[in-house]
Amino acid sequence: MTTADDGSYTLSYTPPPGGRADLRLQVSASITGIAGIIVVVQDTSPSSTSVLTDAGPLEVVDFVLSAAAVPPKSEYEQILSDIAPRLGSRPLTSLTEDATHHGVSLLAAQSGYTTDQIAALVAATQLAKDAAVLHK
Repeated sequence: MTTADDGSYTLSYTPPPGGRADLRLQVSASITGIAGIIVVVQDTSPSSTSVLTDAGPLEVVDFVLSAAAVPPKSEYEQILSDIAPRLGSRPLTSLTEDATHHGVSLLAAQSGYTTDQIAALVAATQLAKDAAVLHK
């Protein structure tokens, strides 16, 4: 099961004969790092390791993550996330803006961000890419 961009999720299961079961629900995040994949249980209300007793065929549980569990995205991360579907497989650094190429302004018009914001995002991405090459 994964969470959609809006935070919603659907978890399907088949109840045992008789139609009811005890379900253990856990809200966690997978973090990939040097040590491999680590699963971290998130702090939620109700508890992220809740047991839903005598669950029927349809149950609704609304978990609320604590602010510490979901730090806000930076402006860079937010804009990048918003425009990703419009970029498709094109690298952001391939967008240019000149007399014959209007990739930056076109993406700005499509996304609702200003041309300056998209141009700054392209420049920041290129700088990060260049810095990564220098540190290899």
